[in-house]
Amino acid sequence: MPFRKCNNVIEEVSAIIDGEAGAIACARFFGHLAMCDQCTRYFEQFKEVRAAAAHVGPEDLPTDFDHVMEDVLARIAEESKG
Repeated sequence: MPFRKCNNVIEEVSAIIDGEAGAIACARFFGHLAMCDQCTRYFEQFKEVRAAAAHVGPEDLPTDFDHVMEDVLARIAEESKG
């Protein structure tokens, strides 16, 4: 049975990409993606961001990066509640 809620996909995306999710979690994750275009787009975008981030070093980041990320993560958390 696929995940019923998109939040479950969001919670598992890193484990899926990193190969840390078990077979059942993978089946549920990809089952949900087969039915949900939004989560499929999120997953594809997440993979692209992770791949791009692998080429960024600390010297490439702006000095206020940690504050900017705190704001971004707070907004994401707020939006996922809704």
